[in-house]
Amino acid sequence: MNNDEIYNIMQANREDLFGLRRMPGVVRQYVNSAPELLKDPTFFTCMTALSVYNSRVRVVYDDKSESGLQIQVFVAAPQASGKGCLDKIQCEIMSRMEAYNNHELAREENFRAKHPNTHRMPFKTCVFILPPSTSRFQMCRRASNIQSRFNESGGLCFYTFSPEIGMAIDASQQSYSDLRNINLITYDGGKIGMDHGGDNSFHGQINARQSLLYLGTPSAMNRYFNTYSIENGTLGRVVICSFKQPIGSRKPVFKDIPIYEKDLIGDVLDILFDEVFDREDPDRLMPIKHLNMEFLYPELTHYEDKTIEIAINTQSTSIDTFRKRSAVSAFRIAAIAYNMYLAENQILTPDEKLPPDEIEDNVKAVFRYSAYYALHSVLDRYGDMAEALYLAAEQNTTFIPSKKVGLYDSLPDIFTRADVKEKTDEMNLSREPRKTISYWKQVGKIRKLDENTFQKIIEEE
Repeated sequence: MNNDEIYNIMQANREDLFGLRRMPGVVRQYVNSAPELLKDPTFFTCMTALSVYNSRVRVVYDDKSESGLQIQVFVAAPQASGKGCLDKIQCEIMSRMEAYNNHELAREENFRAKHPNTHRMPFKTCVFILPPSTSRFQMCRRASNIQSRFNESGGLCFYTFSPEIGMAIDASQQSYSDLRNINLITYDGGKIGMDHGGDNSFHGQINARQSLLYLGTPSAMNRYFNTYSIENGTLGRVVICSFKQPIGSRKPVFKDIPIYEKDLIGDVLDILFDEVFDREDPDRLMPIKHLNMEFLYPELTHYEDKTIEIAINTQSTSIDTFRKRSAVSAFRIAAIAYNMYLAENQILTPDEKLPPDEIEDNVKAVFRYSAYYALHSVLDRYGDMAEALYLAAEQNTTFIPSKKVGLYDSLPDIFTRADVKEKTDEMNLSREPRKTISYWKQVGKIRKLDENTFQKIIEEE
């Protein structure tokens, strides 16, 4: 589908945020160390892990609804393309949270080892890092334990990481009633529940919020994001990062983060950890922290106005649908960034601290980039499928995937800059050829033969 105008706006905001502005601590260090191909997935990987450290933060959207900062990110890339680097990043960021979580798991295991015939434990644990194989019952039980221990429902954000989304899909067929529905509900912070009796079952409903980071191949992603995930709203609630290395590329290498910057990362994470757990009272969470995000409302309105204009001009149902949830995810990401700036300012020297107006301008840049990136990424992979699905429903016919040929597919396997310009003009597209070629190289769709000639790379599915 014609996603060119959205792409151009996203790219301009990406250049603004990555090139001109100072990103918040933790995110800044990892993104700056990342190779160009992995900067976008690194940014969203950091934000997903950091959302757990922002479990106690609440924001009010411009429609007056209150929300937590849970986000769900999916990274699609072929095998051996560098996804393992993202695994390492999320592991490093989550290390403090994981240590706490592992301590709670150890309490359970020690009790069960000493009392093998006792099913009910005399204490409640706080286990919030859940493996992809977690069942609906287990999630309900974990959420119920946290509520009983801290006397608060949904007060802590669950976190699930999977290095291969295919594992989560396979596990869902045996445990979750429907992985997509659970992920949809926990994105909204809604209630999950079960209706079973017995001492070893859960009966009732409970609020749950969950941040997800799933990595996987393009074909595995396509197994997850099917027509049902479009119809039930799952697809609109996620950020999809897609990339692919050109054939013959060496493995991506991250630059070393200087020791001083690593110390800053550790100090910021310590501050954020202390905003979640009360170190003096193990049965108490810290108070809810309300961030005033009203300064972001004009940006939200501008994004809405612009994407409405694009949707009307293109008569695109998918743009009109996906733009709404993309704004919600971007608003949460911007709020995470805002709290990160505030945390880092606590430990910077007076000369290094950012003034409030600069922080707000940077947060606005985070929102703009995240909103357009989330919208573009979903449309780029599944926009045509969504359009065909909506059209079929409108006409009361059977869904047939769109066969519309885009700019990339209309070009020969080996093409020149002039070919791209000619096709762009022929198809009456607004996309700039120079930025188009740069983007295709960035996501691994082409490789450069000489200054003006390029070759397509066949996508591995």
